[in-house]
Amino acid sequence: MTPGTVLAVLGVNGAGKSTLARAVSGLVPPAGGRVTFAGQDITGLPAYRIRRLGLTYIPEGRGIFPGLSVLENLRMAVAQEPRPERAGAIERAIERFPVLGRVVGNAPEVCRVANSRCWRWPEALAVTPKLVVADEMSLGLAPLVAESVFQGLEEARSSGITIVLIEQFVHRALSMADSCVIPDPWPSGLVRIRIRRRSSGHRSLPR
Repeated sequence: MTPGTVLAVLGVNGAGKSTLARAVSGLVPPAGGRVTFAGQDITGLPAYRIRRLGLTYIPEGRGIFPGLSVLENLRMAVAQEPRPERAGAIERAIERFPVLGRVVGNAPEVCRVANSRCWRWPEALAVTPKLVVADEMSLGLAPLVAESVFQGLEEARSSGITIVLIEQFVHRALSMADSCVIPDPWPSGLVRIRIRRRSSGHRSLPR
């Protein structure tokens, strides 16, 4: 993928979209083939080493520590960063998602932002990734909240971050994608489709 581009991963439930994301991120071993990132073979590397290289995975589901406050969860997210850089990383997350600044002391289960899961996105950006694999970030979100997540993705792409977007809202995903893949649960594997941008700025699949 070219830096600053978006790849949409679309398909039916059970097609292997999340498994693909977990294999790329080092959470499960790939069944075959190789995984390369930034010119380096990362096949078989543990997830924490892959993250240090700049590949961040935002999993489906909340994936937070429910007994900790929002700020404490952010501190956990940046724990692998050098100690002098951790405070700045948290500040960047709050700058990119200002509503966090109003709720950093709240526990996630009583925080509307955390309940909606959308604060996982600024948490991911706190570590300045090169590539983000976002797995169903809009799942369970109200339309307006989901749109704010997509706007955050657009801003990240504009800043040069590459995005792999696994998404249930097909039309919204295609509106920002440069290309897409459709996992096939049968032996044919992946079907890759390049997205055409119309003169109006909208995008569509080739006929």
